[in-house]
Amino acid sequence: LRNRVYTSTDVLEMSNSKLHPYHFKDQSLMTFRLYEMIMTKGGSVLRWVLSWGTPRRQPKQFFDEYLVEAKGLSRGLIRRVFNQSQREKMKRELAWDMFDVTLLYQCIQFGCDGLALPRDRRWADSGDSLERYVTAVKNFRNDLLHEEYKIDAATFVTKTEELRELLTKTLKKAGEVFKIDAGLVTSIIRKLDEDINNIRDKPLEASSGHMYISDSLRHCVCTQGKLDMKKRYKQLSYFGPASSLLGDRAVVRVDKIFTQMKMVREESEEVNPDEGDIDIEYNDMLVFLESRQSQSSKTNTAVLVEGQAGVGKTTLTRKMVSDWASETTTMKHLVDYDLLILCECRDKSIVSLTHLLESLMANACRKVQREDLIKCIEDKKLLCIIDGLDEINPSSEQVLRQILKMGETNDITLICTTRPNKVHSFKYYLPENFAVVKVKITGIAESRREDFVRNYSQALSFEAKTEDISGLLHFLKRTESRFQDHWRLPFNLVLLTILWFLDTDAVNSLTTATELFMTTHKVNQRKLQKRLFEHEKTRSLEPHELKDKTNKFLRRLYKEALINHYGDDTVLSEASMLRLQDTCDFLQLPSAEVLGTFLIQSTSLTDETKTRYSFPHKSLQDFYSALYITDTLMADEIVLDIPRIISTFENALQSIGAPTCLSQYIDTEKIAKHGASAPSRSIECVLKEGAEEAAKYFAKREENKVAKWNLKDYQNVLCHCASLLHGLGATVTESRASEIVKLLKASGVSDRDQWLDLLTEIKCDATVSKYIAYAMDLTDTVKITDSSVEAYASVLNHASPSRVDICISNDPQQVPGLTKLLSTLSLQTCQVRLDIQNDFQNPKPGGSVLEEALQQLFQSCRVTHFSGQLGREAAEKLPKSLEVLRISIPNDSHYRELSPVLSTLRYRLPRLGILWLHLMASIDPSILQQLPQIQSLHVTLSGVDETTVGWACKAACLLQPVGGFWYRSLMFPGIAKSVYTCEQLLLGLASKGVRVGVRIEVSPRLTPSDRMYLHDLTRPRYTISS
Repeated sequence: LRNRVYTSTDVLEMSNSKLHPYHFKDQSLMTFRLYEMIMTKGGSVLRWVLSWGTPRRQPKQFFDEYLVEAKGLSRGLIRRVFNQSQREKMKRELAWDMFDVTLLYQCIQFGCDGLALPRDRRWADSGDSLERYVTAVKNFRNDLLHEEYKIDAATFVTKTEELRELLTKTLKKAGEVFKIDAGLVTSIIRKLDEDINNIRDKPLEASSGHMYISDSLRHCVCTQGKLDMKKRYKQLSYFGPASSLLGDRAVVRVDKIFTQMKMVREESEEVNPDEGDIDIEYNDMLVFLESRQSQSSKTNTAVLVEGQAGVGKTTLTRKMVSDWASETTTMKHLVDYDLLILCECRDKSIVSLTHLLESLMANACRKVQREDLIKCIEDKKLLCIIDGLDEINPSSEQVLRQILKMGETNDITLICTTRPNKVHSFKYYLPENFAVVKVKITGIAESRREDFVRNYSQALSFEAKTEDISGLLHFLKRTESRFQDHWRLPFNLVLLTILWFLDTDAVNSLTTATELFMTTHKVNQRKLQKRLFEHEKTRSLEPHELKDKTNKFLRRLYKEALINHYGDDTVLSEASMLRLQDTCDFLQLPSAEVLGTFLIQSTSLTDETKTRYSFPHKSLQDFYSALYITDTLMADEIVLDIPRIISTFENALQSIGAPTCLSQYIDTEKIAKHGASAPSRSIECVLKEGAEEAAKYFAKREENKVAKWNLKDYQNVLCHCASLLHGLGATVTESRASEIVKLLKASGVSDRDQWLDLLTEIKCDATVSKYIAYAMDLTDTVKITDSSVEAYASVLNHASPSRVDICISNDPQQVPGLTKLLSTLSLQTCQVRLDIQNDFQNPKPGGSVLEEALQQLFQSCRVTHFSGQLGREAAEKLPKSLEVLRISIPNDSHYRELSPVLSTLRYRLPRLGILWLHLMASIDPSILQQLPQIQSLHVTLSGVDETTVGWACKAACLLQPVGGFWYRSLMFPGIAKSVYTCEQLLLGLASKGVRVGVRIEVSPRLTPSDRMYLHDLTRPRYTISS
């Protein structure tokens, strides 16, 4: 045996393993013997333990059924603990012959009666316990595979006897714990000794040697490979999307800045389609996915994480990768995955799953043949993250298909991130055994934006006072900022925080994403100008010369942004980089300085040595693309200096050493003719021309991509165009405005809510607003809330709605455009329902800021419902169309003003069916008068406590109409803090003969026993609710 070396052919014929064969050396055969002992005899001992510890298992009951029916384990827990290969064995093997040491160990942990729970310390602590011995058997196998010790002639005997003693102790302790007949245990131990001696002394089959090699390599990939992955992923924990602004100071750790994003599970065809949307916390994401899978018949789960550019999709994946690598995660079950495979779809250097694995686990892969690498991970529990499905290329698509193919027979949880335009094609990739869950990320919730800014500002390496961000937090708290939806995007908050430190004054005037990007862009340009003034290559230039050269470079940069947009790529192609560098050289600008100002360096996941330039973010690339379009449109409107253009062509030819005779080929007549009659191009024309030019570039460089032309991919670009045309002072003609709206419709902006979101996020010309109003088709009921006030104020003068419902919850003084909206409405003749909740609930002593606007509205519009605060002049102008009136009165002077109006309401407002009065407890009861006999009369008395409860009873009595008229309801907010005060109130109202038809409502909520006590106190006179 010692003199024999197994050949590749021998092993291939004798082994059932799928891995490729290896040559064996003499010394390896001792290791093979030990492996044979632990796998066969160790496995046999663990089978005895499992058999004795599961007396409730029926003879023909498969082990997975036993775990569910006898042990009460959920299917979800079984999926989490056992991989798919193990679950298949538990479903089909009654005798457990195919259960290896690892599976037997897990079955004992979860299946045997009378043992500690799986995570109990007894499984790891030293001591004379069955839990410890079973763990030691499993660890013996792992240490052998991991080559924790060297096997030679001396250690072979020692390790053999160590294993013999361990297995003997395991059997004896199992017999003791499970009360097995001592004679049976003794006979099993005797047979065990014989079998170990036979393996030790007799020739070993080559198949066992190859089995060891296969098992060892799989173990290496899962252990050493896992360490390699973690090391690589820890590097990805640092990222700096704004490094072009701050350099290395902008590079931060994702776990330092991560803030819970709003994630919503959207309706799905797979599970409970009627369940509706469900909010998902980061910590519970995998738990949620497992619960979805357990409700389906599928073996694996694929999650599609959808969100627009800048919403935080990549940040989410980086956080998961970082947490898995550090094993300090708050995400439940994340560390249960054996391996996490991250594939960035935009990376063109990935050619296969094997290639990706080699880059992620370089050290482990040196020990495995390339053909065997995927086989080594097939039986592992895998979490695969595909980041940027919308940026997929042929190479990364091949990786995705290989992962999905492996998922047909193995345990895989797949998480794919994408922008919305790729959602519909996702299902075509998936095998039938994948359950699909759609999750939408909408960004940072309003309540958590301050947390994000705090986290990010603390993570930045600023010498300035990073603690002094109170002004920035105040900016985010402002009502107008809360209405601006783009602040939910983490990337926008990153830029905002940096701008706060670089140019605080500029922050306070920001309202739209376009303004944010433009301000950031200008800061970048100023920083570049400063560096160029100090650079040896450009320090001699005048400021206007530097500015002119910079603008020419930017024009090229904008064009490259659009070209790469056609290729659906934020990473610039090598051809793009050459064109940009050539532009710098032509302008005699230092390319490193210039490119580093507007672009960031990105390293390939598969090649750390290869550095590429990319746009800091997809949303900035969209912005640059829009700048190219708007610059092109505005340039068309400028009168061209033809002689200067021709002279520039000639100078350019001379500068590159071209023969002077080439100048004759400049078609001066055609240029002049173009300058005289060139019409202004349309936006669509500019986009199409750009696509055609991009296609030529791609073909010339033989790049493996095509110029995509789909307006749905350019929605953000078009939105920026609309804002830029307004912000740059361009005149927007009727035809241009019509085209912008037409293109936006073609890009996917269709329903009213989408147009509202767009109007909220951009500043556009009045002409554009008019065409947006036409597109919104505002002819039915229009519902307006705080966040949509400004948007509707810009379009309602171009619409004819049948009814307008306005509900304002914030202080009207802090709602931008509210006065303008009411003024616009005063020109309409439609029905209006106006609810100013803050004015009704918290009336101001000085009156409402809307007083004048309300007077104008009441005189022109058919107002049917009003809730808020009115002065005397506005109250006197209440229209006869009014059906519901809810007004608040803060003090005596205000009551005196309105008292004459209140007394005549019944005659002045013939349609009035509901009157609701809100009074403060400070009002002098001597001035109170009976209310008119309105069909439905409600009164709220605020500020009532045990010191003013007498006032409340008296006020209710004085306000009660004559003639046996009843209140429909009386409300006392805050009084229920004291049950005694509520008791005094009810008794006082009863003693004064106050009549209430429906209910008396108190707050905060009463306990059931207190409510029953108060109800019994005045039954049947009053009904109490809280």
